[in-house]
Amino acid sequence: MPTYASEDVAAAIKAYDVRGVVGEEPGQISPDFVRDVGASFGRLMREEGAEKVVVGHDMRDSSPTLAAAFIEGVNSQGLDTIRLGLTSTDELYYASGALDCPGAMFTASHNPAKYNGIKMCRAGARPVGQETGLNRISEELVTGVPDYDGEPGTNTDKDVLQDYADYLNSLVPLDIRPLSVALDAGNGMGGLTVPAVFEKAPLTVHSLYFELDGNFPNHEANPLDPKNLVDLQKFTVDKGADLGIAFDGDADRCFIVDEKGEAVSPSTICAMIAEQYLTTTDELITESTVEILHAERQVGDDGEVRAQVTVTSATPQDSDTPAEEKKHQPESLLNEDPHEPTGGSGSNGLETTQATIVSAPDADGSFRMISDTPLPNGMGEMSTTFSFVPAGPGETTVNVQAMANVKIPIVGGKLAKKLLESSEQTVENGLERVRRLDKVQS
Repeated sequence: MPTYASEDVAAAIKAYDVRGVVGEEPGQISPDFVRDVGASFGRLMREEGAEKVVVGHDMRDSSPTLAAAFIEGVNSQGLDTIRLGLTSTDELYYASGALDCPGAMFTASHNPAKYNGIKMCRAGARPVGQETGLNRISEELVTGVPDYDGEPGTNTDKDVLQDYADYLNSLVPLDIRPLSVALDAGNGMGGLTVPAVFEKAPLTVHSLYFELDGNFPNHEANPLDPKNLVDLQKFTVDKGADLGIAFDGDADRCFIVDEKGEAVSPSTICAMIAEQYLTTTDELITESTVEILHAERQVGDDGEVRAQVTVTSATPQDSDTPAEEKKHQPESLLNEDPHEPTGGSGSNGLETTQATIVSAPDADGSFRMISDTPLPNGMGEMSTTFSFVPAGPGETTVNVQAMANVKIPIVGGKLAKKLLESSEQTVENGLERVRRLDKVQS
């Protein structure tokens, strides 16, 4: 494998992606450079147990050639590749999750036509940054990527656009009032993905600059720059639309204007989305899904404090439930009968497991135990802290406080925290049974 000067590698590999001007000069993005990046990325993913990599690209003139070179590099390290062809970045991330494999997207997002780059991720669209892979790739480009002496991988083509559209439509209710929407794709990938996603929604779509053209003949596909919103603002008013949406080049970001053509603050949009997801949490965490905690507090002869907790799935785990579906079902800490054996099925037909947590007591004899419980549909998790504090002879005060960490995928998969109702009660030492929360506070 060829080697590169460290300053040239640093010019192209940034904190979170590979990005730069396309060309053959040192420090630029060339097919040879990209092929070696693909080989190093493939080597890293192979060492982590991956067997395939999904690859997509945007509509820039240089993207197909660069994507093909990257695929060659990955294949040279023994990994197979799945080529999606033209795709948006979000569609690539969807494929990484749906196909359970690492991915690479060729795009320079909102940058001008002369730029291109690579956004890489692990399976499940987990990002690859400097501390999680890019530093190693940079080092191997300088020292030379070791050759792989096994069989090379092969490439297959796959179209996941309709699957991606169906998935997005499953995230939101489609029984909304009919709306008129003006859409500016900026000659970017929104021109391909938006029609598929909005096809089943009760929307009248007015299309502007939907032709895929990586030279961006009308304006840069950067909706954060006000000058690139001018056409959409006028178009929205002229069409009498309820709102207007402008996408960036790889269609993973958008900007919204109202029916008067006035720009809507992204912070406002984020708050509206967050409110919707946090409201959904009220329906997830109820007495029907989180009922009883069965915790037994023990103090051993060695002075160590042990908490033995029974964890029972809140959804019946019968043999007909697919394994993939079970993985995303919520779990609760519950057991109606403190004498119910753990491991296997309880009397309520739910699967139970048992864990013993050993914790050295604090100076006052108290200790804390933290449990993370997945929320349904992969929406996040509920973190619950149980504090056992001596209250007097033969008594313990048990404090329960829970925090919901809810994923908001539309705003980058970040977590929005929501504090749940706290409860506290004093019980006798020994077997302690505490009713879990059945109400969510805003």
